[in-house]
Amino acid sequence: MTGLSAEQVQAIEENRIPTERGADGVIRPVPNVRKISIPLPGGKKVKEVVVKGTKQNTKLLARYGEKIFDSQGKVNYKAMPFDDLCKKIMRRSTKSQFDLFDNLGEKYTRHLLKKVPKTSLKLKSKDKLKNSIRKFLGMKPEKTVKQKKKDKKEKKSEDTKVEKAEGPKNIE
Repeated sequence: MTGLSAEQVQAIEENRIPTERGADGVIRPVPNVRKISIPLPGGKKVKEVVVKGTKQNTKLLARYGEKIFDSQGKVNYKAMPFDDLCKKIMRRSTKSQFDLFDNLGEKYTRHLLKKVPKTSLKLKSKDKLKNSIRKFLGMKPEKTVKQKKKDKKEKKSEDTKVEKAEGPKNIE
């Protein structure tokens, strides 16, 4: 009669699914919301957290479990493995990368910079990621191999240029 399955009715009775009371007084499940239990650090305590039931959150929950969400129901990127986090960062725009670095914090971002060479990203992507992290931290970006070769070539050409010494002029 309600249009809900027996499992959904049981979940509502056990208070696993958040509900809301409609204008007509009927209690309905809140769409796109999911309750998860997050273990709190340092003990066996568990906290119930409401997380939006979006496709992305569902995928994250399936892949990493409850640890990926913090106590406010937001994604905790620090709990994500470094390799996956680096891939996720590289898919973002530069402005969005800086926002994520800001959320991660300077200390964690410095730590991430040391872990970048061990990731499974391609060499070019690793260099771009390292340089964007270094830029965020206020450091000078590393030069690429091409830039180093170019600088070396320019320096060599400057060294090989010998100015002609001016000697006494032939006066006749």
